[in-house]
Amino acid sequence: PTNPSWARMGEFKDHGALVAELRGGNMYPMSLVALAAAFSPDAQATPFPVRLPYRASGGGVAPVSETLAEWQRMTIVSAARAHPDAYRGLRLLFVDYGYREEFPHIPAGVEALHDLLTSQRVPHVIDAYDGTHNDVLRQRMKQRVLPLLATVLAPAGG
Repeated sequence: PTNPSWARMGEFKDHGALVAELRGGNMYPMSLVALAAAFSPDAQATPFPVRLPYRASGGGVAPVSETLAEWQRMTIVSAARAHPDAYRGLRLLFVDYGYREEFPHIPAGVEALHDLLTSQRVPHVIDAYDGTHNDVLRQRMKQRVLPLLATVLAPAGG
């Protein structure tokens, strides 16, 4: 992974350190712990009750194979492959990503998801924008996501 937060995860010794990083403008360490809580929880792990799919190694990161495999099984592409009928039942499936993502797996994953959903005849909307993972977030929500949600959630006939 290219996001430098993976290599820094060992620096965070408690929740307060994550909060301080978040207040300093870097949401990624907190986000990685949150993802790990969903994908690979471990009540015995310290300092956070999760297993991460990468560990610091020689100035970079190395995969933790077993945990990385768990994460890969939890991706939206894997879930859509395993449960296409559940995805067909959604009223809206919207995914957006930036052309300059800090997470290079996201554009490739979105493309794989689009191909899979199209082959399964699952209605979906894919939106790419000029920016990074967090660029123009407020604008995207206001101009694209909320109007789509309003349409989908509007009462029938009104």
